[in-house]
Amino acid sequence: MNSMFLKFILILFVLFSIGFAGAIGKQFSSILILPSIFIFLSYYVFKYLTKGKMTFITYAIIIQFAHILWMSISVIILYFSNYVSSLNSLYIDLLIVTIGLLWLYFKMGMAPIIYMTIYQVFSIVMNIMAFHMQTAALILHLSFRIASIVLMIYGYLDFKKLKHNEASF
Repeated sequence: MNSMFLKFILILFVLFSIGFAGAIGKQFSSILILPSIFIFLSYYVFKYLTKGKMTFITYAIIIQFAHILWMSISVIILYFSNYVSSLNSLYIDLLIVTIGLLWLYFKMGMAPIIYMTIYQVFSIVMNIMAFHMQTAALILHLSFRIASIVLMIYGYLDFKKLKHNEASF
């Protein structure tokens, strides 16, 4: 799958998620616009850091990095809005994903890919259990997590193919 197609899918995914979340949540506020801004900013940051060598794992990192940025802003907003009871799960989520992303970025390998994929699947289950709240933000959390899992599966397959090709030499 070429890079141009991935970019197109990434952009469509973001726009669809924002529109869907806005329709379900009957709102279209800055909390829905921020994720798309963070994805585009993350894309250009990682394009620069990787010198344009974008892989499925890079796209998975972009999605998850944008998710961390968005959750960080949410933590700040919730903190100053006195919704302190909602913060504990966000702190844990931010910590686990940040550790996983740092591990994935600096030591690309099977272990961090599997770690991040398992955590995102676990988080989807937890988000679905909280779905009775039906907030637009929850829909976006699910979208981020699903996108990162799909990209990590493709990244896993690419990584596995690369290791197999290296072993055959």
